[in-house]
Amino acid sequence: MNKALPHHFNFLAQFLVFALPLVIILLIVLIIHYQIQVNIQHQTHQKNDETNIALLERSANNVLGGIISDLMFLAEHNQVSGIFDKIDDNSRKLLIDEFVSFAKNKTVYDQIRYIDTNGREVVRVNFNGGIPISVPNELLQEKKERYYFSETLKLGKGEIYWSPFDLNVENNLIEKPIKPTIRIGTPVFNREGIKTGIVLLNYYGNALINELINAGTNLSGDLMLLNKDGFWLISPDKKDEWGFMLNKKRSFASRYPQEWKIINQSDQGQFYSDNGLFTFITTYPQTQQENISSRVNSELDNSDRIYWKILSRTPPATLDISRNEFLNEHFIPYGIIFALALAGSLFAARLWIKHKQSEAQTEYERGFRTILEDVKLVAVSITTDGRIVFCNKYLLQLTGWSYDDVIGKNWFTLFIPEHHRKHCKQTIKTAVRLSSGANIDEGPIITRDGTKKLIVWNATLSFDVNDDVSIITLLGADITEQRTNEQQLLKLSRAVEQSPSTVMITDMQGNIEYTNPKFTQLTGYSVDDVIGKRPNILKSGDTSTEEYNNLWKTISSGGEWRGEFHNRKKSGELYWESARISAIRNAEGEITNFLAVKEDITERKLLQDEIDKRNREIQKNKELTAVGRMANMIAHDLRNPLSSIKMGMQILEKSAQDYLGAEENELIKIGREQVKYMESILADMMSYSRPDSLNLEWLSPDKLVELAIINLGKSLEELKIDVKTHYHPGLPTIHGDSVRLRQALSNLILNAAQATENNADKHRVSIEVQFQLTDKGPGILIEIIDNGPGIDSKTLDHLFEPFVTTRAKGTGLGLAIIKRIIDQHHGEIRLQPVSGGNGTKASLILPVGPVIQEENIKETIV
Repeated sequence: MNKALPHHFNFLAQFLVFALPLVIILLIVLIIHYQIQVNIQHQTHQKNDETNIALLERSANNVLGGIISDLMFLAEHNQVSGIFDKIDDNSRKLLIDEFVSFAKNKTVYDQIRYIDTNGREVVRVNFNGGIPISVPNELLQEKKERYYFSETLKLGKGEIYWSPFDLNVENNLIEKPIKPTIRIGTPVFNREGIKTGIVLLNYYGNALINELINAGTNLSGDLMLLNKDGFWLISPDKKDEWGFMLNKKRSFASRYPQEWKIINQSDQGQFYSDNGLFTFITTYPQTQQENISSRVNSELDNSDRIYWKILSRTPPATLDISRNEFLNEHFIPYGIIFALALAGSLFAARLWIKHKQSEAQTEYERGFRTILEDVKLVAVSITTDGRIVFCNKYLLQLTGWSYDDVIGKNWFTLFIPEHHRKHCKQTIKTAVRLSSGANIDEGPIITRDGTKKLIVWNATLSFDVNDDVSIITLLGADITEQRTNEQQLLKLSRAVEQSPSTVMITDMQGNIEYTNPKFTQLTGYSVDDVIGKRPNILKSGDTSTEEYNNLWKTISSGGEWRGEFHNRKKSGELYWESARISAIRNAEGEITNFLAVKEDITERKLLQDEIDKRNREIQKNKELTAVGRMANMIAHDLRNPLSSIKMGMQILEKSAQDYLGAEENELIKIGREQVKYMESILADMMSYSRPDSLNLEWLSPDKLVELAIINLGKSLEELKIDVKTHYHPGLPTIHGDSVRLRQALSNLILNAAQATENNADKHRVSIEVQFQLTDKGPGILIEIIDNGPGIDSKTLDHLFEPFVTTRAKGTGLGLAIIKRIIDQHHGEIRLQPVSGGNGTKASLILPVGPVIQEENIKETIV
């Protein structure tokens, strides 16, 4: 008896040595199998609920869109026909007939009403259980104080009011049986555009509820419809519905506060919680108005908008059904496997006791490998140095090797890529050292033809009689295709998301379904701003309708359209972009979407415009250079002869003054004046052809103008000019050449004075100096205005060109010299007729900041 005790203990110990590894491996396989099955079931629930929730939202949107169409038909049809011009018995009868016919055909409107601007019901048609009737005049009610009347009356033409989805109330009591109701209204106008009242529909909400319930039969969980405050409009428990109307505090928001917080913060989504799987989407009635008509009340913000949450909740009990199904389906196979494992362990333990431990170990390994042969996982057993002692058929099928090619070979050399061998060996060593297996690695193996397969591994260790690890059994699942697909999708996604070009995808109707971050960066529109809308939100109006028609014709036929758009950003800023738009086809070759890849070419356009402008300036400077050289040559050649003539006339006048008569002296005087005139012409020509460098200093604008007026004192007195000046306070100093600027101002003031010579009225010149902010920065604006006859608009563009003048006498270089001086100071000058009367205004802008001289200015002129 005492001798038998050690035997039984040894038998039990050996049995546990055999049984426990098998049980652990089988449990690992069972858990992995179960987890895969559960994940598949959960993914099926998720996809099913996502699809059906989207269909429910589409059904709701279709219903809401139909309501809007009905309302706008009643309003616009009767406006066009003039019924709202004057409401008399005849027009009221026409409205009643139309409302009755409409209610009878549509069958979803409990009431159709026309209420005048005073809040008095003019026409009300009740559905009356399918037999619409018009309410007599004496029973019509005052609705002036009702919220839906005042809110609707405030709206503009084409705008729509949506009431909350609640129960109908008559005489301050909820109507029994309850009638879920949505009130939708719009103001109406007569043909002169004067608001005459509102048209209001009481939509029978059960039609929408029934539509959603019928469409939601395929949901995995319970269908719910919630208002913006989290109360049930549709609930699995009818007692929970309309709690906010029936003074019931129970709501979805109070029953599931954490879930409601997530749902209320997003328009759509799906998530798990302790209460199950939640799938939701938000529908906005106002959005349906935007889709049908462009006349939307843009003053609504998110806090004022009516919306409902369409929700599916799959409870944990339903999700756990997959566990029960798995157990029912696999209980017998796994029970048999477990029984075989235990039986094999008992048998091996008995053999070890009766015979030898080595034979028992061999039997154990044989039983274990038999199990692995039928598992659709990669299975291989290796020694601690990597020698293969077993592999299953699945591994051979996956890699293309035969059994004889593998057994006895080194696992690392034959199957593991060279760059991964060191890591793999270290992982196995660590597992052996720690005597632990489980999930040890994810890595590639090489097939016979050299391709790589990505395997996620689990390891199980076998121990010898000394409890040292002797065999490592690796179980792995092939995830090559899964990882490849993930990488491809990730690469494509990153390429599009990180593209320097804007990418847009639309459906067949042109509604935007996707934009990449570059689109938001360029246009300023977020993804939420554009999803569901058409690309015409970017239109600036510069692209013709014909061009858009050609675009649609090209891409609808499967071709590729290339061109340029001049579009408008969200901020209103215009920009240029080149675009390539083409169709996206499915596996059957059918067009499903359109893809637009666009590039911002605004800078390129601006650069090209700048290049064209510079080329024109270069060409003009070349022409002016030639003119300047010619003027310099003429002035040089004529100065000496003219000096001789002047000197001769002076000598003649002094020496023969006593011998000449009055007529001869007058001729000499005229000659000297003409010589003086010619000298001024030569001086202008020399000044234009040889511009001096600037002697820069800081100057006071008002003193500069005063000095210019003082220099012209005698000329202004002869012309009898009344000069008025006005200097705005706080004028900053300017950086410039006082002589050159005084010359420019004197010429402008003198030109203004001379322009008034033939004016019958009093000769006036007004000068105003003020500070002004321009596109190029702060500056001083000097305006010189005369009351002369003005300038012909046809000559305005040429007045600053050399040798162009509007006077009988003059070289036409005065304004050209002024322009040259102002350009040297980086300023601007323009002439324009005085609005509302005769006269010309010269506007001169000088920068406040320091002036940097251009060293090569002479080279561009002479």
